[in-house]
Amino acid sequence: MQIGDRYLHVFETTGHVVPASRSADLTSNPAGIDHISFSVDSVDGEFARISENGVVFDGEPVSVEAWGIRLAGFSDPEGNRYYLVESL
Repeated sequence: MQIGDRYLHVFETTGHVVPASRSADLTSNPAGIDHISFSVDSVDGEFARISENGVVFDGEPVSVEAWGIRLAGFSDPEGNRYYLVESL
């Protein structure tokens, strides 16, 4: 779905496997793990800004060259996953 310059991607999965923990690198998570990604101009800049406001990230931002992105992940108190994503 596109609204202006914003996109919402919804994926359907048939698996019901929920692992005890989720991997921040995204590549080892089975189908069905839901998350919301926010496209940002600078992952490092937003990481610093949001961290100052008390958000605890999984770790430092990482670059995934194979995907052409830089990202940083965190969870809300209910365990929902979020990622800041920057195109390289």
